[in-house]
Amino acid sequence: MVSSDFHVKRYFHYGALVREALIHFKRYLRREPLGFKEKEEEKERVTLQIIHPKVGLEWVGFECWPPKATVDVPLMLSAEGGCVFGGARRNSSSSSSSSSRSGGREEGGVVVGGVRQYTYFPSDPTPSVGGNGIGFLDAGEHLQNKLEGTRGGRDLLVYTSEVLKEDMYVIGTPRAELYVRCLSPRAEEADFVVRLCDVSPDGKSRNVCDGVRRVPFAELETVVGQEGGREGGRVMKVNVDVYPTAVRFPKGHRVRVHVASAGFIRWERNVMAYGYSSFIPVRFEVLHGGGGGGGGGGKGGREEGGSVVHLPMVPVESLVPSRHRT
Repeated sequence: MVSSDFHVKRYFHYGALVREALIHFKRYLRREPLGFKEKEEEKERVTLQIIHPKVGLEWVGFECWPPKATVDVPLMLSAEGGCVFGGARRNSSSSSSSSSRSGGREEGGVVVGGVRQYTYFPSDPTPSVGGNGIGFLDAGEHLQNKLEGTRGGRDLLVYTSEVLKEDMYVIGTPRAELYVRCLSPRAEEADFVVRLCDVSPDGKSRNVCDGVRRVPFAELETVVGQEGGREGGRVMKVNVDVYPTAVRFPKGHRVRVHVASAGFIRWERNVMAYGYSSFIPVRFEVLHGGGGGGGGGGKGGREEGGSVVHLPMVPVESLVPSRHRT
């Protein structure tokens, strides 16, 4: 498996991709020996290009995917617009301690409980700016500040972490766990978009990866004890897989998360089963755990019903330069 950041910021890797594909086919379809120089080189089954790399760690190699050293770290969303890193939990395939440190995140912040609202407008869906695609101009890494300034609080929720104390490597598939309530009883389904961004010290926000899930409400789990609610809305748990990535968040940067119900035109707008003739706006609430006590919420924990993004972090000491790319 070979992956690079061509889908994020570079567009002229087609020759390299074709070459790597041919090597893959020769190895696994024609069973041709590839003439590895050493045994360790043959063990490298996954080669990744890091986005925003340090010198010497642009290409890294792993024996498997996801990497064995992966640490699952929850990034808990807070009602005031921040996000707080929780305790790390090792991948089940690793025998390391669950208390291991994994990057420059600062644990122990306070998650503010409560709800945040946004409204999805089918007639004016939240636009996508950059992202995975084959376009030379509109795909890839783009500044998100204009989107955040014009749409934030309207049909887009923005969450930003504290400044990172050290470099942090996110390698794998981030996963969002949202607790939401739809306040429009006629709606039968919805899209949920989650985007991960990198914010530099000068305040520039750039997209890293994102994901979308369209879910009929009838298929979603109702959170126990939350069957009712304001205007008849029930609290639902929505899991959204974000596109896999391999990125370095440098020291001094911040992590930002977007939550919305559209990413148009990259993904087709959802008319919420109303039909194109109506385009009725739909309101949502996102629930956040918090330090009010009980349920493990507050400092360093997550209260049940609090939205969170799980980041697959890899400690920098476990990264090895690729033996195929020297």
